Amino acid sequence: GMQRSASWAVAACMLLAGFGAGHAGGGVDVQRLVDLDLRLARSPVWDCVNDRLHFADVLGEKVLSYSPATSKCQSIDMQEYVGCVSLYQKDRIFAVGTEKVYQLIFNDEFEERVPLHCAILPPSECVQIKQGEDVFIQSPDGLNFVEARNDPEGRLWLANAYEPDKEPMFPCNPIAKLFCIRPPAGWAAEDNLDGLVHQYGPNMVMKEKLVGFQGCRGIDFWESPAETDSATRHLLVLNGTARVLQSYLVLKENGTVIEDSQKIMLQFGSEGDQLMQPACFCIDSEGKVWVAFEGSEKLVRYDVE
Repeated sequence: GMQRSASWAVAACMLLAGFGAGHAGGGVDVQRLVDLDLRLARSPVWDCVNDRLHFADVLGEKVLSYSPATSKCQSIDMQEYVGCVSLYQKDRIFAVGTEKVYQLIFNDEFEERVPLHCAILPPSECVQIKQGEDVFIQSPDGLNFVEARNDPEGRLWLANAYEPDKEPMFPCNPIAKLFCIRPPAGWAAEDNLDGLVHQYGPNMVMKEKLVGFQGCRGIDFWESPAETDSATRHLLVLNGTARVLQSYLVLKENGTVIEDSQKIMLQFGSEGDQLMQPACFCIDSEGKVWVAFEGSEKLVRYDVE
């Protein structure tokens, strides 16, 4: 359930980058499929097993799932900001809130939010609030998760962001980081997915992997067709602030990010007097990288071999 469909992934990338119906340039036709009242769409994920497009409306506090077969778009009210979604198993996905990870169910018959959360933000990343004799732990203002992706081994990778222009309500010093959640043993063969929630958490916390993860506009995993037997794969990170596509080497066996393996795969320049500002990206079935750019209404396919 973690494979991708190139055409739908590209269409999702274009749609959530702000492309309308018509031509996106370069002979690409864009068709409007459904009109939705969204406040801030983010994190499109194509589910090729169930033929559905999942994505989040961050400010609308909803997760949506569109079925091309029925032309129906279902939604679940999360009652909190939800920064990103990722595939899980069968008809379920992960939805990442401000400090918790949830399971959602989408199929043609119904939609449901599984009550218990799967994982939580580590307490060290939160702030402690005292009100009288009561103590509350909460995520700091300005901190939110912007990207989530499963690797082929089933680990869930999460990137958070901190917007320093937002004045925190309480004293804190959050730093943008990349986290990883390791799945419990037997997760791929588990039939009772409700039971799996209890195996994941709620005491399962997100393990820190990288620090100083500013400007993240997307994460994904990539392998060169010539290196499929390698013990490592590339973690690609779209850095919107630096306008680059970065790469880190990750050990397949345990998800360790290899120290000093960072390199720049793509550097985005300008066209005339306009900077090419990357909005999001995806990888097609041939291993090519598609990047959508804000403002210029351009979608570019890159060979990163």
